[in-house]
Amino acid sequence: MSSDVHADTSAAAEAEVMAPLGAPTIQAGRVNKTAVGQLTVVFPEPFSTVPTVTLTPYWQHGAPVGSIETVNQVDKSGFTLNSGNADSNYFVNWVAIGH
Repeated sequence: MSSDVHADTSAAAEAEVMAPLGAPTIQAGRVNKTAVGQLTVVFPEPFSTVPTVTLTPYWQHGAPVGSIETVNQVDKSGFTLNSGNADSNYFVNWVAIGH
């Protein structure tokens, strides 16, 4: 009885290339949006890949949010958001998840 088992080194090499980057990096913060329009946020530490960014806006004294915050641009060092909301008591929480 002969054995027809062969090692496939190409599959092993592919597995290494496609391996996950490791545990994700999470950064978060809060910005006070005092002007209508765009606002650029710089991450405390740049990511090695472009992260996913989520936003949660709120008025400090509980009023309903009238305009939706939109993420216009994201790169490894920060992002730009945009909305019609702005005031000294208007804030946007953000979370960025990447590597």
